[in-house]
Formats: sequence, C-alpha cells, structure tokens
Amino acid sequence: MSIIKIDPEKVQDNPYQPRSYYPPKTIGEIAYSIEQIGIIHIPTGRQVNDHYELAEGHLRKRAYIKLKKKNPKKYAEMPVDIREITDQDMAIIALEENLRRQDITPLDQARAVDMYLINFTDITETALAKTLNMTQGNVSNMRRVLKCPDKILQRIVDGKMNFTMARELLIFKDINLGKKQYSYGGGSDTIRDEAWLMNEAAKGVGGQYGPAATVDGIKKSIYSICEDNMRHLEKSGSSYPSRNDPLFDTRAAGCLKCDRMIRANETKSTIKHFCTDTACWDKKQKAHQEAQALEAKKAMEEDIASRIEKSVASGPKAKDTPISDAIEKEHATEISDRTAPAPAPVFETFEEVCKGCVQQKKCERKNIVAVQDGEGYTCEDRVTKETYQEIREKAKVEMPESFKKLAQDKAGTRAVVLDLRELTMGGYSDELKAGHAMLDGTFYQRDAEGYGGHSVTLLDAIEDPNECRQRCTDGFHYAYDSSKIDGKIHFVCSKPKCLTRKKSAYTRAKNAAGNAKKRAEQKSIKQAVSETTSIDRPRMLLIMKATITGSHVNRGYNSDWVDWLEKRLKVEERDKIIGALEALPELELAQLLVEFSLKMITYEGEINNYKIQTTEILNEMGIGIQVEKK
Repeated sequence: MSIIKIDPEKVQDNPYQPRSYYPPKTIGEIAYSIEQIGIIHIPTGRQVNDHYELAEGHLRKRAYIKLKKKNPKKYAEMPVDIREITDQDMAIIALEENLRRQDITPLDQARAVDMYLINFTDITETALAKTLNMTQGNVSNMRRVLKCPDKILQRIVDGKMNFTMARELLIFKDINLGKKQYSYGGGSDTIRDEAWLMNEAAKGVGGQYGPAATVDGIKKSIYSICEDNMRHLEKSGSSYPSRNDPLFDTRAAGCLKCDRMIRANETKSTIKHFCTDTACWDKKQKAHQEAQALEAKKAMEEDIASRIEKSVASGPKAKDTPISDAIEKEHATEISDRTAPAPAPVFETFEEVCKGCVQQKKCERKNIVAVQDGEGYTCEDRVTKETYQEIREKAKVEMPESFKKLAQDKAGTRAVVLDLRELTMGGYSDELKAGHAMLDGTFYQRDAEGYGGHSVTLLDAIEDPNECRQRCTDGFHYAYDSSKIDGKIHFVCSKPKCLTRKKSAYTRAKNAAGNAKKRAEQKSIKQAVSETTSIDRPRMLLIMKATITGSHVNRGYNSDWVDWLEKRLKVEERDKIIGALEALPELELAQLLVEFSLKMITYEGEINNYKIQTTEILNEMGIGIQVEKK
C-alpha cells in the first residue's frame, strides 16, 4: 500500500462503476470541504500497466478537477491510495459503494448488480443476493428491468416512474404486433413492437385523464394498450363488439394455455387474456366463419334439394355426393379469400355522420365512435343510397358458379346465403340494415289485457307466414351470424316493400277482428242493460258509492271509470256525481249500475289484440255474444 499524488484528470474511473451521473451540487459541496479542511478520506485505486484506476472516490476526483480549474497550482495533483486489487474486488467495491449511496436510484443499483454478474459468471444470483442481503427474486427482477427501452429507463431517472412500475411493462417483452390497421380505413406506419407498447403504456399514466402513476395505474394502462391493439380471448360483452372480439371458442382452441397468450388486469380482481400472435388468431377466426357458413349452406341445400333434383339427375354422370360436399370441395376457401371491407368515411362532427344515412329512423346512434387521435367520427352502420346495394351484395356468401345458376334458377333467393355480421346494427337488437329484416327476429308485443307483454317473432306478425317460410323465392334467404358460436340458422327477407305489405295486411286483419269483437260485446252489453228491471234502490246506491269511493280502490275519483261516469251523468264537477245518482229513477239507476259494472271489466287495450272479457257474466244473464265474421 502506498499513497501517491496523481493528476486527477489522468486517473481513470473504476471500469466496473455503473454510475453515469454525478450531481454537480454534491461535487461542489465536496470541493468546498476539501478547500476548507483538506481531504479526509483518500480515494483508493490501483495501477494497471501504465495508468491508474480508481476503486472508489469518484466524487472526490471530480471535486479535485473542479478545484484544479480554480487553483491549478494547489490542486494539480490528488492523493490516491494505490493497492493490489483484483478485478473481482474492484467490482465488489463499486457495487458496495453504490449500494451505500443515499441518492442511489433503483436503476443504478440494477446496473451495478448486472455488471457484476456479467463480468463474473462464476457468481450466481443467489450467492450475490446473499452477499448483498437481498433475495434472489429481487436480484433477478433488477436485472430484468434493464431490458426496458431507453425511454422507459429515462423515465425512471427522471422520477416519472418507479422501478416496480417499469418491471410491469416487461409483459410486452419480445412482442411485435406489426402495423396498426384502423376499422375506418388506413393504417399507421408505426411498428407496434415491444418498445412502442411499453412507451405507450408508460405515457398512459398520470396526467389529467390517465390513471395515477402507481403500480395499479400502470397495470390499468397496460390493459388499455392490450385491449386496443391485441386480439381478445374473451368476448367483451359489449352491445357493440369490436373486430378484435373472438367469434370462436378460445378455450376449446387452446388459446388460454398458449405461450403466446398474455394476461392483463382490467381491475384488481379481473384478469383478461389477449393473443399476441395476430396471424394465428385471424386464422382461427376465419375457420370459425367458414364452419358457420357451411352450416347455413346445408340448411339452404336441404330446402332446395327437391327443387333441383331433376336438374342434377339429368346432368352427365350424376352422383349421390351431397351438394354441400361438392360445394366444399370446389370452393373450400371462399370465405377466407374475401376482400377486406371498404373503410368507413370519417366526418368532422358527430352530426355529419348521420346526414344522408337511410337508417336514421331505426338507428339509436350508439355506434358512432371517435376515430384515432380524435380526428373525427365514423359509424360502421352508416348506409347511404350509394352504398345500399354494395352492403347487400357484401352480405351474400359466394357460391361456386357451377352450382349458383342451377340453384338460383330453381330456388331464387333461397339459394343466396347471407352473413348477418355484415348486416346487423350492433347491440342486442334484431334490426338489420340495407333493406333487410330478420324474419325470426323478436320484438315486444303487449298482452291482450294491456298490462304486460311478451316477445314474438316477425313471422308471427305478418300475413301468410308460410308463404315466406316455404314458398317465397324472391326475397327469402337463409342466414347465419359469423359473430356467434351457436351455429343457429336464421331467416331473412330482402324485399322491404313486400314485407311491409304483409305486415300491414296482418295488422288490418287483427284490427278488423278486434273491432268485430268489440261491436259484438257492446251490443250484448246494451241488451243486458235494457233487460235490467229490478234491484232495490238502497242496495244499488250502496254498490255505486262503494265502487267509486270505497277504501279498497285508491284510484276512486281519479280513475278513468269515474271520468266515464261523470260524462254519462252529464255533470261538470265530480263532487256532484253522488247527488246525480240519488236523483235517478230506480230503473235508470239499475241500468246505469249494470252498464258501469260491465264497463269496468271491458278490455281497454289495443284494438288489434282485442279480447272479450265479459263472456262469462253475460252468459249468466242469458245474453250471448255473436261476433260478425268477414
């Protein structure tokens, strides 16, 4: 051991020193101390060939350099304690010096540990952790954070992100999603690799609208990045599912156990799964759509097989091969080869999206969304006169030419299969766009009593539904929904004028039947009133008063029945009803009581669902009801 004086500018730093930043303020304070009382702790170093290296004392060296510029003669040289120090000892000194620092950052600490283990491969993480009084997990995680891109590491240095938050971002390690394509058209030239994903997640925390800059906050931001950029492995449950939602059963496909699946926390207790292999996910999605389409084709083929049997049999060398098998062999990849959808137009304001759209009357405007970076609005449900026919054609599933002409000649539109995914207007509604209607779609219909309702299909609310189901070849289609896993076959009508006519005819028939019932019932009520001849007066008054003022009916003077009674007695104030009743002759009072009682139990709902509710009481009175038939 010997202390020598060396020019501070010629002494090299410890080659294992991970520290890259030395605060000027700290250097100034040390320089002032040396200037006032001299150096107390002499830096330690070693000689390597023809130069010297510091083992520790890097801040003191920089303080001497600062003083040398101020007073070159006095501080031209700095004392250094030169010793025999091995490379491993140099690394240990650098590591321990950094770990003792009060201002050491997790990043500096990680770099010190990583550098040591890189240079001394015979030392394990477990052994070093024991030396530093840490766990092996801590050492491993410290080294992993250094794999983050430079922008993330700089955020740690700047204090915008802590060590633990940065560690969460490593979920994106080795992921590359390629370029982003927007549903409204166009794309981005930015490659969504691990650096881009980590930086976007880091930028999502803090600020006015983002989650707090905490570990929970970064987890929420990571979830948002996954949701926006990756294929989902669970259905969102939203009324308006995105193109990233799976149509196939991801669990059955083994996606939830795949090594290309990652998990992200939607909330503290809810974990969602995402696929990082876009090509594999898309392949499974298309396979599902193909399977769904074939099921719909088979239903169509069974319907029209008898129509084209003679034509098929008359062909050369007719075989017993099912039509669906022949189609599958000849046109197996028809769905996967479909062209990409045309981009939806973007508008500056929310209101402009709806201008020119033919769907306005039945649209709830829930599928209008802001495009990327808030540069306008778009709507995938928008249909104009110019795109009307294009959308109708797009929903048709292609058939082999050899089969198409034969089938359509015999079955018309029944041979044209539709994909409802191209026609639905989102959500749980059965509404379709571009002039289509789902015949087996449901809507709410009030019950005959008028106090509730139930769901019925459109086929139950049109004239001659069997014509559509069995005979129609100009507007009827078999359809499937490739966005569903159930494989259900649907019935669709593409002739809105014909459907409107059948709905109107059905409504007219229902109204006519209801009016006939009502007229017959009213006729019988008049007969019952006219045949009422006796009941003693006190009891009649008791029944009337109890009916309109009794405690068992809170509606009392606020009911429609009392309104009717007021008009029937021709009184202007309700308080005068009782007096008017007492003034009536006994026969008129008896007849009014019967008429009023029957009025109370008469159906008051919609005429097309008219239900006679007085049959039993009128039969007991010896008066039947004869409904006029047309």
